Amino acid sequence: MYKIYINQTPLILTNAPLREILEKKDASVLVGQYDGKVKTLFRYIDQCEKIDRFKEVWILYNDVEKLFEDFNSLYQRMDAAGGLILNAQNEILLMYRLGMWDLPKGKIEDDESVEEAAVREVSEETGIEVQPTIFKLCDTYHTFRINQKRILKKTYWYVMTYKCGKLVPEVGEGIEKLEWITEDNALKKKKIYKNIKSVIHTYLAHKTEHTG
Repeated sequence: MYKIYINQTPLILTNAPLREILEKKDASVLVGQYDGKVKTLFRYIDQCEKIDRFKEVWILYNDVEKLFEDFNSLYQRMDAAGGLILNAQNEILLMYRLGMWDLPKGKIEDDESVEEAAVREVSEETGIEVQPTIFKLCDTYHTFRINQKRILKKTYWYVMTYKCGKLVPEVGEGIEKLEWITEDNALKKKKIYKNIKSVIHTYLAHKTEHTG
């Protein structure tokens, strides 16, 4: 299964049986079956970009890897890495940019590993240093446009711990402020990207699994 956020709407590519999906379907969920024609995918993408009335959009196909491959063909790919940073009080570091709360992340350079990119981007965007002991949490996908080109960004997320330094937002990247926020309050933020919420939910599930 692949979950891709398009204009804040999760588009889910899956090979799950139709019956299983329909059992939890309501008026806010759009379900369709892929017919192997890429133009069909484009119609769903266009709906997600122009209409925000669906809570989720599901596309079903027996070969989910082929489905994702066809979806990829409509986009230019970009890989990024970022971090969910925790301080000694287990607060999460959020940044406010372009009217939304986000986590620090950025493009992976050709000469660095994914982990190196995650640490570098956190340092550049927040001004702090993190402990080198980090662990991989999850990946997310979301789309956007640059000069009318559709971009599919995959972000590799790591959990990191604060080491030292003063918070200094990278204003050149449009970051207005940085705040340490409790887990509950982070999820209560109204202007927070849904894919970022999913990263926080994944962290909390991981934390419960390893401490419960």
